[in-house]
Amino acid sequence: MTEFYTYLDVLNRLRDGETVRSAPREVLRAQPLPSRLALSLLPQAAMEPVKAWLRQTFGPRFLEDELAIALEATSSASPRLLPVEFERVEEDWKTGQRLRLRPTLMSGSVVVYNMPYEVAETDDLGDCPPVLTFHSFKGGMGRTTLALALAAAVHKVHRRVLFIDADFEAPGISSLLKHSMPKPRIAFADLLAIAATSSEIEANDAIETVAGRLADQEIDGLIVLPCTRDLGLPSVSPETLTLSGKRSPFFVGSLVARLGKRIGADLVIVDLRAGLSELVASLFLDPRLQHVLVTTLNGQAIDGTIMLLDRMREMASKWRAASSTQFDASLPTVIINQSPPGLTEAGFGQESALAAMAVFEEEIRLFLEQLRSSDQLTDAPENPFQEASITTSIVDADPTVTILPRDLRETQRSLIRTNLPDQMYSIFGSLVPLSAPSVLGQDRVLTDANQRRERLAEYARKGIFAESQPQADIYPTDSLVNLAERHQSAPPTVTVIGEKGSGKSYTFMSLALSKTWGTFTQKLGVGSLKQPRSSEALVLPVTPPQDLDRDAREAERKVTAETARALTGGMPLNDQLIADAVQRQLQRPDAGSAVVWRQFWLDMIAWRAGFTPGTPEAFGRFTEALLPGHAVVGIFDGIETLFSRLRSSEQEQAAVEALLRLVPDWLSQLPTKNVGCVIFIREDLARYAMVNNFKQFADRYSAFALRWNWAEASALALWIAQQSGSLPSTIAPESLASLDEEQRSQELVELWGWKMGPNTSREARSLEWTMSSLSDFNRSIKARDLVRFLAESASRSTPSDIYHDQRLLSPRAMRDAIGPCSRDRVFETGEENVDLKRIFRKIEGLVGSQRELPWSYERAHELIGSEDVRVLEDNGVLFRYEDEFFVPELYRSGLNLFYSGGARRKVVTLMRQAAGRGR
Repeated sequence: MTEFYTYLDVLNRLRDGETVRSAPREVLRAQPLPSRLALSLLPQAAMEPVKAWLRQTFGPRFLEDELAIALEATSSASPRLLPVEFERVEEDWKTGQRLRLRPTLMSGSVVVYNMPYEVAETDDLGDCPPVLTFHSFKGGMGRTTLALALAAAVHKVHRRVLFIDADFEAPGISSLLKHSMPKPRIAFADLLAIAATSSEIEANDAIETVAGRLADQEIDGLIVLPCTRDLGLPSVSPETLTLSGKRSPFFVGSLVARLGKRIGADLVIVDLRAGLSELVASLFLDPRLQHVLVTTLNGQAIDGTIMLLDRMREMASKWRAASSTQFDASLPTVIINQSPPGLTEAGFGQESALAAMAVFEEEIRLFLEQLRSSDQLTDAPENPFQEASITTSIVDADPTVTILPRDLRETQRSLIRTNLPDQMYSIFGSLVPLSAPSVLGQDRVLTDANQRRERLAEYARKGIFAESQPQADIYPTDSLVNLAERHQSAPPTVTVIGEKGSGKSYTFMSLALSKTWGTFTQKLGVGSLKQPRSSEALVLPVTPPQDLDRDAREAERKVTAETARALTGGMPLNDQLIADAVQRQLQRPDAGSAVVWRQFWLDMIAWRAGFTPGTPEAFGRFTEALLPGHAVVGIFDGIETLFSRLRSSEQEQAAVEALLRLVPDWLSQLPTKNVGCVIFIREDLARYAMVNNFKQFADRYSAFALRWNWAEASALALWIAQQSGSLPSTIAPESLASLDEEQRSQELVELWGWKMGPNTSREARSLEWTMSSLSDFNRSIKARDLVRFLAESASRSTPSDIYHDQRLLSPRAMRDAIGPCSRDRVFETGEENVDLKRIFRKIEGLVGSQRELPWSYERAHELIGSEDVRVLEDNGVLFRYEDEFFVPELYRSGLNLFYSGGARRKVVTLMRQAAGRGR
């Protein structure tokens, strides 16, 4: 039996995603009608690509000889035909055929393929409070309850919310308001009506009128704008405001955002109508706003939610293609309401409910990942939604909120007694600061602040180089915690990879001064009262860094001697004899054998433990001689000073490869498990040694690699300030790593303020500015650079600086500190990477206007060379944005580069743009 097929099925097929993507450039639009299919083509369109596309789209239903689509069959006749008619547009079609981009959730009867869209000029809402719309495909999803819960959470942190009920057909909060406020003075419908009749394009008179009356509609910090004053249907709907060509189709979003700004709201929440109503399209599809989609595990709700996400994807794609002004086209946050416990009460089994949730979460996750990687969206540096997450969150609604009171005030009180507001704040709290962004009291005396700055500068300066600071304390990064957690039953046998300045030597010294593996793990917060055997393993420095200063070297030697006495009663091979032994081994005929070098390194552990120093084949006898219950962890560092020709010498490569790969493997197979090792190595040196299989090697130890992300670097800054005694220990630094950026910024206000200027200014937030200034364009940040920055900023902050009395580090001192940090970073990077050192010398040789940034594409390749440009890009030292190249602040000053006219570039903006290139 022939499948039923009408012209509406033709329409659905033509607007299918694959059909749209495969449409040839000759086809501009298609409109199936009951009597024909009209295709608009380019003036000189070739017919064969169009016919091939129709064959691909409709298969055997496309009758090429008749130029028709076969529709449904009747009981007594052949299938009816829908003729295909081709209409060629005029030669000047580009000027007359542009389509005005409009927010709509309806598909319409016309499918557009290759015709351009245009976007009317829209307001930049960067200085307005965030606007958060709540929407759902179906009613009864708990959308209004969750919106009210978020409003209650924001009120708890003393912030004001403008709550707009835009659900004209099934008003929620408006009904609740009627009991507390039977006759509201103003409503959303009034705002729309006044704006529709306003002679001003911006309708500022409407905003002023509504704002004046809203002062009487605040309940416990919630400023309510009901849908209408009498719960009736409005005379003016949102879409009617944009029918005129004088206003942007996205004018309603601007209207509510500017109203929020006018009344001093910190957040605007808009409760939208469920479904595909055009009443919600003008707000829900506005790419400048932030959106929430609420759903349950109902199958229809799942399908509808994904359809709404796809409509937003389409709008964001068209916006980007048509607009010269890019905004942050934020995807909705998807909230799954009514989680499994509620489902089980409704008759579903717990396992089946969890399985249903897992399937839906995965479906949503894959869809969001597709959007994130589709390069359809863009970030705006000043947009308030820049920090908002694309996330799928599960909300467990308290049973007590399933039936809410009829009064708005009582509803708020009911919600605040549950954990629902906290759940909502954990998702959206980044839009609103936790508390006033100034925590320093005015009663703190200036001399005390100066003393604290001095302590911070002194402590940080000593910590710049571990070689000059015999410091046992250490910050518990994820990689170090992994190292401790995964080696509790037996001593570790690992290699720890890190770039220069990542904290290798600092970790080496902290481990050495801990004296036992258990003490080290306890510093990292790992371990229990019942310690495993590995915790008693003594730490033995085998090859310490060669450039330790007198105090640090004396501390390391003391630990080595104590460990040797405890293990063997002997004296360890001294540092100079270690270097001599390495050089003698390099001169041997079998110096290219990794197996020979493995035995050498194992013997070195025995020699440093005081067991027959200098005698060959010592290691086997050493392990047998260890008393029962005794164990040792040999730690290695300073490889670069022992092997100066590693890049080119096969013998040195064999030596280091044996240490990194063969020694840990050998020790891990010891039946007695009484000897372990931790080998610290610079990443570039490991690459030179592991010529053929570095990636496999690095992946094996990736969990322990010393790489810092921005969250950990923020926590390190707080940790250093607390360790120096400059800030009180009111919060554990490691807890910062689990906070979002907004909350981390709040916790670091006392250190460097909320912003790089007044709290109300448009200056960058201090935290993001610091991380951006100290990172390369791969967002790689090194601990040493951060420590150096703290030392420089603290020593440069003076009483004459603005905001000196509001924070430890003043904005002026922080900006001035970047110069010396940049110069040291250029030098240290060159010492680590010979290719970059060569390129840096080339850049430092530029003169006059050659040093002026940004470089054009042609200029960069002319000055540096195409291959070297690629090397700089790979290493995060150069970033191309559109047709210009930029250098991060971390390297710019040190390379003696500048911006024209002495302009101060927005380092945060550049870093965001660089971060967005991988999406």
